[in-house]
Amino acid sequence: DYHAVKNGIIGMDASQSDLILANNNNETVQMVQGNVDFVEQLARENAVDIMMFDPMLNIHTLPENDNSLMRHFLTQVRGIAHRTNTAIMIAHHTNKGGGREADDPGNFRGASSIVDTPRIALSLSSGDGPNAEKQKEMSAFGATPRKGKKYMRIDNAKSNYGPKTGEALMWFEWKTARTP
Repeated sequence: DYHAVKNGIIGMDASQSDLILANNNNETVQMVQGNVDFVEQLARENAVDIMMFDPMLNIHTLPENDNSLMRHFLTQVRGIAHRTNTAIMIAHHTNKGGGREADDPGNFRGASSIVDTPRIALSLSSGDGPNAEKQKEMSAFGATPRKGKKYMRIDNAKSNYGPKTGEALMWFEWKTARTP
C-alpha cells in the first residue's frame, strides 16, 4: 500500500536546508549534537523505517577524501540508525567521467571508506552506453538501446550480505507518475 510505505520513509534533501550532522574540527569529526538529536527524535516520533539523506555532501563539512574522517562520520551515522531502529540511506555522487563497470565501487567519489564502511553500496546509472553486456541486459528487460536514457539500473557495488552478480540488480524505466 502506497500510504503505508510513504508514511515509513523520510527524505531529507538540500531543498529544506542543509542539516549538518558533522563538522571538521581541526581534522577531527565533531558531531553537531543538536542536529543529531533532531534527526533521532524525528525518526522515533514518526516511527520511521527508512531515512534518506540526499546528497551526503550536505550533511557534513568533512574532506571527502579523508578515509579516517569519513569512516568515523559514517560510523556515527550507523549509530543513529541503531539508536532509532531505522535504515539509513545516503545518496552520494560518483566520479566524473567514470568509464568503469556500473558495479565497480571505485565509481564513488572520495575516500574508499565511503563504500567500505556501509554494509551495502548500490550504484545507480543510466541505461545508455556502448557496453555490450548492458545492451543485452536492456534487451532482456524490453528496452531498446537507442532509448537507453529512459532507463536506469541499480547495481550492487558492495554487499556484506551476498555476492556481487555482475549484472544489474534491477532495471527501471523513468516515467512520470502522479502520487496522491
